[in-house]
Amino acid sequence: MNQISRLTHLILAAAALALALALGVSAVPAFAHDQLVEATPGDGDTVGAAPDAVEMVFSGSPQKVGNQIRVEHDGENVATGEPETQFHTITQSLESELTPGDYTVDWRIVSEDGHPVSGTFFFTVKGTGDEANETESAPQHTDTSAATGPKRSAGSDSSSASDDDGSGSIGLITVSAAVVIVIAAFIVFVVVRTKRSRRHG
Repeated sequence: MNQISRLTHLILAAAALALALALGVSAVPAFAHDQLVEATPGDGDTVGAAPDAVEMVFSGSPQKVGNQIRVEHDGENVATGEPETQFHTITQSLESELTPGDYTVDWRIVSEDGHPVSGTFFFTVKGTGDEANETESAPQHTDTSAATGPKRSAGSDSSSASDDDGSGSIGLITVSAAVVIVIAAFIVFVVVRTKRSRRHG
């Protein structure tokens, strides 16, 4: 009986180890994608002077190819040239003398693990002197907010899709681990039954 107990414990321990390893491996790809940590200008910032570039800092080191950053104002892209990647930072140059108003930054980068990641954020250029006064008196802010509303939803949908992919992977691994445990339990049952049959025989 002691031998059976020891064998049972060994098999169950092996099954538990397989489950732990499976869940540990599944958690890595689900959370390894690079995330936007900081941006200049940041999301919701209002700047007095027009920036000459948008700088984005990520949790990892994005790939140097396949990155796309679009900075829109009144439907026009004011980004110039290709984004420059250096370690964790991506810099996108902008046109000089930006018009005061609201700007939308749509970005898509290839993260360090090779998976594409995207998002959207907004900033406002206040400007100085007469330009700022004209911008405040014009009804552009309301129109721009209405136009950018769907883009916020699109960004949320993109994040939800990534979360769904991670949940699907974890679910698949969990089912596989459950199958391993069931097989281990069956093996224990067979071993115990065989030992008892020999003993009674």
